[in-house]
Amino acid sequence: MNDFFYPFLAFFLRRLVSPWLTQALWPLALVGVIFSAGCQLADNEIRGQINDTASTLPPDDPAPPPPACDATLLNAFGGGDGSSGEPFRVCSLNHWAHFAATNSSWDKFIRLESDLDFTSIDYANFHKIGTGGTPFTGHFDGNNKKIRNIAVDAGSDNVAVFMETGSNATFQNIFLENIHLTSTGGISTLIRTHKSGGTLTLNNVHLSAATFSTKGSGIIHESLGPVDISNVSVTDVSIPIGSLTGGVIGFLGNSGTFTNIDVINLSRTNIVDIFSNMGGVVGAAGGVATFNFQFTNINVTGLSIVGSANSGVGGILGRFSSSYMASVNINQAQVSGAINGMMVGGLVGEADVDTINITDSSFNGTLDGGSGTCGGLVGSIYANSGLVTQSFATGSATVWSGIGGGLIGGTSISGGLTLSNSYSSSSVNSTHASSGVVGGLVGSGGGTGTIDVINSYFAGTATGNNRLGCVAGVASATLTLSDVYYDSSTCDKNTVDSAPYAGGTGQPTANMQTATPFPNWNTGVWNFLSGSYPQL
Repeated sequence: MNDFFYPFLAFFLRRLVSPWLTQALWPLALVGVIFSAGCQLADNEIRGQINDTASTLPPDDPAPPPPACDATLLNAFGGGDGSSGEPFRVCSLNHWAHFAATNSSWDKFIRLESDLDFTSIDYANFHKIGTGGTPFTGHFDGNNKKIRNIAVDAGSDNVAVFMETGSNATFQNIFLENIHLTSTGGISTLIRTHKSGGTLTLNNVHLSAATFSTKGSGIIHESLGPVDISNVSVTDVSIPIGSLTGGVIGFLGNSGTFTNIDVINLSRTNIVDIFSNMGGVVGAAGGVATFNFQFTNINVTGLSIVGSANSGVGGILGRFSSSYMASVNINQAQVSGAINGMMVGGLVGEADVDTINITDSSFNGTLDGGSGTCGGLVGSIYANSGLVTQSFATGSATVWSGIGGGLIGGTSISGGLTLSNSYSSSSVNSTHASSGVVGGLVGSGGGTGTIDVINSYFAGTATGNNRLGCVAGVASATLTLSDVYYDSSTCDKNTVDSAPYAGGTGQPTANMQTATPFPNWNTGVWNFLSGSYPQL
């Protein structure tokens, strides 16, 4: 019976009782649903507020974050511990004074955190860094801030922001602006002397608006150790007199690498020093057994240099004088301006080296070598070997009784010098009544070695009253010419001095300005257009 009764009872309750209960209890169920949903919404809202950090209420007394540099600190740095990750921070002149007074920090990492304005700071309160006994050997990061408005009279003292550096000191991201230095000693804006024993590295350093009372150099006065200098600019710098003067460095007694250098409006007038050397980038170099000078992507514009007797002056390097195994390599350099001196070159005044190589470079402007040597690219070369290729000079090269050349003034070659795929359209002149030597490409080709001129031309004028030629003025070295041309409409002289020369041919202007490539000339190097001379 139970097997029948209980299923029947369950069916009865479902069919009869359940509808009644549902109708009776649905309001209570609805209230429960609403209450449950409300609680869930409230809970979600509370949880959202807890998880929403944007609406979190701050504590009553929050601790402020530590400043990158605390300018209120005196007799201390503005922060940091001098490590590479936490450099000592400088954001006030008080911090700078502490830096200068604390030589234990001179081998550490230093970083500017704000511009430093030295207005009204006299020399007595001008705090310099580094001494002969304790040079700065650390890492200085200007952080793209400015060191500006320095105007001091140092009397007879040498003066610079960093007086002595050594070891592998590095400087980067520095802007020097509006610097005026007066002294009868050695002057420079950033570094006076870098000692031997390590490489001085500069990257992203810029100088603008500087004047010196006497001899000085734009950024570094001298370095006895190697230098690696890149991404540097010097703009609007005036140096009235003095020797060993350079737009970037005055004297370099070791190897140097210069990359991406811009020098704009550098001027220097010298009427005092008998021996004075100046270059748009480096004034003079010499001193150790093995040198290697590398200049790449150099731009010098608005150059104005007046030298004096026995001065080596060049748009990039003034004088390189050495009896050692030294090399000078110039690649992708452009110089424009006016240069006057004794050994004068659009790029290099004098190079006494083992080898010199010039590639893809040019000069445009006026040169005057007086009674010395003058060349559109190099004034004088004393070398074992050399190469000048894909380079040119335009403007004028003038001497009085000296030696002038459209590309190279005078040479003394013991090995071999090659001049290829290059040209000059300059006017090359000697103004003496009965002296002087003038050559369209090379003034005087001297020495016991060979000089090869290949696929090159002269399209200027060559004038004088003594020895001159449309390719070379004189040649005591073995001179060979291969597919060399000159414009016979503008230069009506012989190829070399008083004689024609095999391999050198004069052509009228119409034949020189043709769209037809010259025989054996590489059209991948030269562009030939009707109405213009071949262009590189």
